[in-house]
Amino acid sequence: MSQLDLSRCRNLLLVKPSSFGDIVHALPSLEALARTYPHLRIHWVANTEWAPLLEGNPALSSVIAFPRSRLRGPGSAPGFLRWTRALRQVAAWDTALDLQGLLRSAFIALGSTAPVRIGASNAREGARLFYNRTIRVNPSAHAVHRYLEVVRGLGAQPDLSAPAWLPPGDPLPPELSEPPSPFVLLHPFSRGDGKSLTLPQVTRFCAALHEANIPVVLAGVLSQASSMPLALPANTCNLINHTTIPQLIGLLRRSAAVVTVDSGPMHLAAALGLPLLGIHTWSDPRQVGPCRDSALVWKSGSIRLVGDLPPVAVSLPFTTLAAPDVDAIAAWAIDTVASPAR
Repeated sequence: MSQLDLSRCRNLLLVKPSSFGDIVHALPSLEALARTYPHLRIHWVANTEWAPLLEGNPALSSVIAFPRSRLRGPGSAPGFLRWTRALRQVAAWDTALDLQGLLRSAFIALGSTAPVRIGASNAREGARLFYNRTIRVNPSAHAVHRYLEVVRGLGAQPDLSAPAWLPPGDPLPPELSEPPSPFVLLHPFSRGDGKSLTLPQVTRFCAALHEANIPVVLAGVLSQASSMPLALPANTCNLINHTTIPQLIGLLRRSAAVVTVDSGPMHLAAALGLPLLGIHTWSDPRQVGPCRDSALVWKSGSIRLVGDLPPVAVSLPFTTLAAPDVDAIAAWAIDTVASPAR
């Protein structure tokens, strides 16, 4: 289809409620839209828990919190309808752009009553039925590049040499001691099945850095935090379940290196340009890994640069599932702190 033109659009509703990593992936597309159409008032719908990633972004006129946790299950329909009525009071929407591509996000776009509703060709759960404009994307591409394909179809001109705006982050609260620098931030847990490090692997990593006299900060969320080992090495600052998103961002910005499983903080560290090693078990780093050629990933038994990974059409070697080599990962972190390349 021919390229769409947003030059006459005044209020655009960008629907991308989740997740942590997906919101980070969409930031370059937001920047491209704002740069190409400076007159455009862009309002982003994000799940309440992820709104801090967007608050203060100069490209946005507002962040609209979507209370996903309260609008679950079949009984949530009345609450959802009330929320969409309130959404229509925010602005007279000219265009709704659904970057999530799922049934719920398509309903949000529809509920806005925007006359133009746009989505990508790889949308799922029947979401495409609710669009009146669809932009073709490569379903095998990395999420960052799929979203950029969408905004290119809207006439935007992305500039990947210009880093996307990210929140400055917050310091730790007074009751939590600031870790000594330089420290390595380890984000070992993910909600995705089979992506997290085991507790023995976490302990082994921290012990290896303790021998090198390098502090480690554990950050992130673990639903059963009571099962965290109590006898962590003395170099370890355990902040699991103790930081807000702005505080996590502040820790990332102050870290000397980041080691993280496939999760939202991995994508944030990549966007911040930090020394980064992302750990991938079953997930494919070419599609969901750090979107930065200079980042490193552990995958299938080896550590390699993202820029050296073969195209998606080529099978990755050593595709059998292997346990992360904690010793090799720890050695990279030690070398990075000892010889910083920043």
